[in-house]
Amino acid sequence: MTKEITIKEEPVTLDIFVSDVKKDYFKQEAKKADEIVVTDFSDKKQLEIAKAQQKVLQKLRTATKAEGLSLRDGFTKARNEVIEVENDLLLLITPSEDRLKEIENEANRIEERAERMKILPLRQKQLADIKDGIVCNDETILGMDTKEFAEYSNTRLANKNEKDRLEIEAEKAKLERAKELAEATEKARIEEREKFENEQKNKEIREELERKNAVEKKEREEKEEKERADHEKRSLAAQTKYRNFLIENGCTQATKEDFYIDSSIAGKVVLYKKVGEFIK
Repeated sequence: MTKEITIKEEPVTLDIFVSDVKKDYFKQEAKKADEIVVTDFSDKKQLEIAKAQQKVLQKLRTATKAEGLSLRDGFTKARNEVIEVENDLLLLITPSEDRLKEIENEANRIEERAERMKILPLRQKQLADIKDGIVCNDETILGMDTKEFAEYSNTRLANKNEKDRLEIEAEKAKLERAKELAEATEKARIEEREKFENEQKNKEIREELERKNAVEKKEREEKEEKERADHEKRSLAAQTKYRNFLIENGCTQATKEDFYIDSSIAGKVVLYKKVGEFIK
């Protein structure tokens, strides 16, 4: 049954866009694609057959979309019907085309994996040389393309460098604290020794001063005692001399009433004797 599209009141059939022969051709090419099976993704011949049929379907798809586009231009009323037919045609070949694309993609993945297997030891060494202790299994490494691996290894290297820097800074700070502690301990030890030495020195000075004061006190006391003794001796001698002077001049305890002693003259004693007494 034929669908008709009316454009400017002139009937235009969809046969212009698609015919049963064309549909059959599309089905035939899709069937060819479905019958292609790749058993060995490293077999270039099998892959070439799959790729060639994929290109056939790709050309059909491209041509169909171009035809549909050209028919849609100016076909405002029939646009949805054209799109519907276009989609129907594409549905005939798209699954087969997609399957062949997936075959090609899988082949590319296998080829890419084989290439990555060749450089796996180099990548493993590059990661091991970072020495960050992180273990990355082979499958993870193989799953990375060149850009992804570069970003991954660079990130790990940057993290390792930052970790090393922080550890170095921490060690420097630790050494600095230990140095400061040692210096403070040594300073305290020196100050304590100086304090002890000063105390000992002050003690010796005090003891020497006390000894000197004791000697001086003793000497002073001895001198004072000697002076006192000398004074007493001189005083006793003076008293003895004075008594002898009195006795020699007849002034005794018994006769003292007959004498007058004048000591008003400094350094001198004048003895006066009564020679007589007149009673009026």
